[in-house]
Amino acid sequence: MGEEPVMVRPPEGGRRGGPRVGPAWLQRANTTLVLLIVLAAMGFALRALSKRAAEELPVPGIYVKVRAARGGAAEARAAPVPARRAPGPVVTLEATLVDVASLVQLIEERSKTRIVLSGRVEQRVSLRAQNAPVEAALEAVAAAANLTLTRRDGTYILSAASPPDG
Repeated sequence: MGEEPVMVRPPEGGRRGGPRVGPAWLQRANTTLVLLIVLAAMGFALRALSKRAAEELPVPGIYVKVRAARGGAAEARAAPVPARRAPGPVVTLEATLVDVASLVQLIEERSKTRIVLSGRVEQRVSLRAQNAPVEAALEAVAAAANLTLTRRDGTYILSAASPPDG
C-alpha cells in the first residue's frame, strides 16, 4: 500500500518564494513615474517662461555695481523714476565693467550735458539706467564709487570724496 504524498504549506505570514511585483504594483510605479516626469517638465517650462518674461520686462530706475581694483564690490540701486517727467535730460544705457571715466564720458555724450571728473578713479562700474534723469544716474555712480557730486553753472562735477574725520 502506497503512502499518499504530503502537501507542505508555507508558514502563515511568511513570504512566498517569488517577488511581490505584480500588475497592480507595476501600474502604481508607472503612474508615479509619469507624474514625476510631468511635474519636472512643468517646472522647466515655468522657469523658461519666467526667464523670458524677465528679459522683456523693462525696469525703470538705476542700478550700479562697482568692482574695486583690489577686489570686493559695492552696489547701489536708485528708486524708479517718478511717472511725471523729471526736468532735464534723461539717459538710457547699460554698461558692464567699465572704468568710471569712460562711463562719465558716455553719459556726457548721450545726454549732451557737461560732466567733469576731477581726479583719478580706479573702480570699474556696471550701470543700467532706463529713462533715468542724468543727475540721478550720476548720483548713483558717485555713491557707488565713493565720489561727491556737485553742480555748478549747469556742469556736474564728480570728485573724490574726502575721508570722514574721525
